Amino acid sequence: MASNVIGTDEQDQALLSRYRGGDVGAFSSIVLKYQKPVYNAAFRVLGNVDDATDIAQIVFLRVFERLENYDSQYRFFSWLYRIAINEAIDF
Repeated sequence: MASNVIGTDEQDQALLSRYRGGDVGAFSSIVLKYQKPVYNAAFRVLGNVDDATDIAQIVFLRVFERLENYDSQYRFFSWLYRIAINEAIDF
């Protein structure tokens, strides 16, 4: 589904590694890379532009807070997308 936008998981792992190593800009790169797919997922669930925008912001806050719980044996986008859907449903 999102493979044309997302890029490779190796790129994601490299960004995550850079972020964990202290490169704050790497997290910004993650946000820029995934903001549209996260917004689109929230919009599909909620059907409201403002709510989807709010949820997208919340999702990246959750990712920031929970990044240490991410298991790198799984695709980062799958983990991120599940957070987005769950946040939208909970909303």
